[in-house]
Amino acid sequence: MNAGITDKQYIMTEFDKQIEKIKKASPLELPYILMETELHDKQSAFELYEDVSKTFDGEGIIDNVVTPVITTLVDGVLSLRCFRGVSRKMGLSSQRVMQECKSFNYEGKVSFLMPDSFVESKNNAEVQQLWGNENRNEYIREQYENKYLMDKYKKEKSLENGSRVNMEDEYRRTHDITCSKAKADKRRNDPKNEHNAETDHIIPLHTIFTQLQNNSALSSGDIRRIANQDINFAVTGRMINNPKRDMSNSEFIKEQDRRKNLGLKYIELNESQRANMIQMEQSAQQSIERCVNETVLNNLTGKGQADRNTKKDAIRNKEKEIGRPLTEEERAIVDKELGREKAASIHSGNLENAGKQSLMYLGGNVILLVMKPLYYEIKDSIMNGFQNGVCANSFKEAITIRFSRVKNYVWKYILSIKDKIGTALDLIKDFISTLIEGIIGMFVGVFKQVLRVLKEGVKVAMQAFSVLFGKDSKEMTASEKGDAIVKILGSSVVALCGIGINTLLEKVPFLDDDGRNVVSTILTGLASILLFYVLDKADLFNVKKDKREQRLNEVFEMRIKEIKENTKVLETSVADSIRTSYLLSQDMLKEIKELSNTDNYKELNRILQQYHDLMFPNNKITIPNWNC
Repeated sequence: MNAGITDKQYIMTEFDKQIEKIKKASPLELPYILMETELHDKQSAFELYEDVSKTFDGEGIIDNVVTPVITTLVDGVLSLRCFRGVSRKMGLSSQRVMQECKSFNYEGKVSFLMPDSFVESKNNAEVQQLWGNENRNEYIREQYENKYLMDKYKKEKSLENGSRVNMEDEYRRTHDITCSKAKADKRRNDPKNEHNAETDHIIPLHTIFTQLQNNSALSSGDIRRIANQDINFAVTGRMINNPKRDMSNSEFIKEQDRRKNLGLKYIELNESQRANMIQMEQSAQQSIERCVNETVLNNLTGKGQADRNTKKDAIRNKEKEIGRPLTEEERAIVDKELGREKAASIHSGNLENAGKQSLMYLGGNVILLVMKPLYYEIKDSIMNGFQNGVCANSFKEAITIRFSRVKNYVWKYILSIKDKIGTALDLIKDFISTLIEGIIGMFVGVFKQVLRVLKEGVKVAMQAFSVLFGKDSKEMTASEKGDAIVKILGSSVVALCGIGINTLLEKVPFLDDDGRNVVSTILTGLASILLFYVLDKADLFNVKKDKREQRLNEVFEMRIKEIKENTKVLETSVADSIRTSYLLSQDMLKEIKELSNTDNYKELNRILQQYHDLMFPNNKITIPNWNC
């Protein structure tokens, strides 16, 4: 079939040719032309079937491979810092745009998909980063280090050691460090006091600050309390603590290996010591994550602890107000009030951010409102022709028709109370989802992932309910419903994988934020392509087979209707042709008979020539001149 010609145009063009043949055919040729027409119908039906199958398979490759790859690359480019993440903030990932545009038709209801969890988490991370830059952009060690608790921890370990001179190095599991310079082991030559015991933060203060800097649910005092707990302390010798500085235990081990390979001074650690240091790091990190989650939960529920200076100022102002020192009960009341104020401040900020982000998503929906019908018109123009697709007589008329359809669709939406209510509900859903994402983003570790999975489960349940019992569910087969639910689950899995990929990329040292955004977006897109390609090939519910049969039925129903219409025209044309040929031949035969009884050979020769041309139009010969 020629490109740019629709099925109907193709059939009508061939049919018109057959009609012309019938009109010009002689009575002797007519039966053969009718047989040829019947054979042509059979052949065109077979070609039509082949064409539909090839088109269906080709569309499957385009929809599941080509288009997703292109949209993934587009999303990667749009993640660059120069684009300021505007499309992502509006929830307009390329894949979402294509998904909504491809499913659009003018008869369908106005609906918008919710941004996926990957997009929501990226937007929330950006909001939290902005908060961190504005409220906690500088690391000051003295602000987060609690020397009192560090000294207290070392003294407790010294008391556990009893009367022995040397105490245990908790990293190396050796008894070769002393509590202070005054109690140093005189048997050891240690002019630099490298065997002097010091308290180290297993997870460095700077690392904890970096992890929690952008967490608006935690105050600086919260971070200080979290970082300075016994589980994050280890007594070790100065020989370890001094070069370790802001390195984690695993980073310190790698650094010593590097120095050893370069022939530089290094600390020798055996396998047992290495394993112990890494195990202590893992335990400390897990304990810190638990403490963070407990602190966030308390802060969100109004049971949080105010920072020391905030508490002192509040007590001072209260005492000034009543003119006397506060009792313990009154101090407890102040603590509770400060906890509630802290929770109110956190929720207020989260509500504000959710509101702003929801308005951005609303802006994205407005863009989609116009983009979807425009995409439909462009696609229809390519498939059916710019003019032919709307049965227009001129290019100007086609433009008027197509843009009028877009304008009427948008205008109808603006005037429709029902559609505006639907959009308001979409806005509320986006607001609630963004609000929950903001709260989830305040937690850390496994607990955070569990909350995210629960949230994703609720979204899947809502979408699945809509598929099973929604307004459009009556028009879907059971296999289509099953396939839709599987793809909803797949989308959620991909979104969660994207969040995991982004988290893993944070540990890659040579990737900055810009590079990490691009790489994580592309990798997530590729994971989505792979998953949906596998699902499409597996066709668990035979949806492809059903859709192929449905499309073939639609095409052949149209073909049967056209054949019936054409048959009437054909019968009329054949009857007209036979009648005309019969009457003409009878007139000629009568004239031949009459002329044969005369001596007018010239006229007889002419009429015989006409009779031959009528019977054999494609076999041109000249009748001999019998005029002797």
